[in-house]
Amino acid sequence: MRWLVIIVVVAVAGFFGYRYYSDEQARQVAEQVEQAAKEAAEKAEQAAKEAAEKAEAAAAAVTETAQQATDQASDTAQQAAQSASALTVNGIDLGQEIGTAVSDVTGALDGITDKASAEAALPSLDAVKTKLDELSTAVSTLPQEAHEALASLLADGLPALQTLVTKVEGMDEVGPVVKPTLDAIMTKLDAWAKQPA
Repeated sequence: MRWLVIIVVVAVAGFFGYRYYSDEQARQVAEQVEQAAKEAAEKAEQAAKEAAEKAEAAAAAVTETAQQATDQASDTAQQAAQSASALTVNGIDLGQEIGTAVSDVTGALDGITDKASAEAALPSLDAVKTKLDELSTAVSTLPQEAHEALASLLADGLPALQTLVTKVEGMDEVGPVVKPTLDAIMTKLDAWAKQPA
């Protein structure tokens, strides 16, 4: 009987000891899981914070770039409007009129292949020369800033036109037909294309 009591006591002690040991292990595991969860949450929060900061910086950069583009477009449009306004004299848009004249000369020269086509193109070239003569007075009244705008406008298109003029004037039997008119046109355009001193 004594052995039975001892065995029971040992068994109960072992049982409670095991339970205590198991509970201690479970508590440690729970603490480790809780710690890991806490660290994961902190890392997730940090990552979210960094992502939010990057997104905010990117949005700010996009906004700034868009604002700069808008400002630049606005400045360009304003300059273009000022140039157009500066080149308008007595209701005549000199920029448009001279641009049309250059296009008309180019179109006429493109159709010249021989003496007959040169003679056919001559009335168009004479009309351009007359138009430029009529615009001379208006051009001469432009202020310096407007002269500079006109010079810039012409500087872009004249080299190609001059190349075409040289080519046409070099054709057999064509040069003598168109050269006097073309020379008068190009002399005027070249003078207007020069930046005022």
